[in-house]
Amino acid sequence: MTYYRRLKRDNLKKNNMKKIMITTMLVIAAISASAQRLQVGELGSSNREALATDRDTRMTKKQLFDFGWQFTHNGKTENVDLPHDWDIFEGPNSGQGTTGTGGGWFEAGKGEYRKTFKSPDSEIVRMHFEGVYQKAEVFINGQKAGQHHYGYTPFTVDVTKYLYKDKKQANEVVVKVDNSQQPNCRWYSGSGIYRHVWLETMPALHIVGLVCEVDITLCIGRRSLGKAIRISDFYRVFPFCNNIV
Repeated sequence: MTYYRRLKRDNLKKNNMKKIMITTMLVIAAISASAQRLQVGELGSSNREALATDRDTRMTKKQLFDFGWQFTHNGKTENVDLPHDWDIFEGPNSGQGTTGTGGGWFEAGKGEYRKTFKSPDSEIVRMHFEGVYQKAEVFINGQKAGQHHYGYTPFTVDVTKYLYKDKKQANEVVVKVDNSQQPNCRWYSGSGIYRHVWLETMPALHIVGLVCEVDITLCIGRRSLGKAIRISDFYRVFPFCNNIV
């Protein structure tokens, strides 16, 4: 009799786990379906197609801004795509690089990134930088729009008022990166815009952030086995989740 009770209990556990898996898949599928409406593309790059397009111009949109940059360092200019770390390309200077032993003997120094683009048709335009090491200054059409000195955190710059009103006139963004004060880290940090850049457009009236969270608790009889799954995300762009963690 004990064997059959144990078998029945095991079958009950398996059925509950199946239900949890099915519910989880449905939740993820629903969020993913909504997220695919978010426009992700490269502004001004005709040869790079957007992954998804939202035709409703009232919604906030986010476009990848990684391609077609010009990078200047030590008097040399070259075309680059982001993410970019000039220390990796130049390599270390063993025993003499300014970053020292902890930083791997790289030269670091200063660099500039620049790119031209047309003004989006939007009430608010922002540039979101996922990571720049370090001491970044952002200029739009020769005017300083923002800065961020810490190299390990993302930051956003509102560039709306610095853009040309004429949609046909090209804007220029310049990002100055200063990693010359060495040593400033106990490990390899790299130098440059080492993560993605996004161009965010939105209406004047918009929601900045929401939290999306789903908790599922597995219970067998009176016994709770705790939280089986937790999906949590921060909405940077209303109303869709960008990632599922």
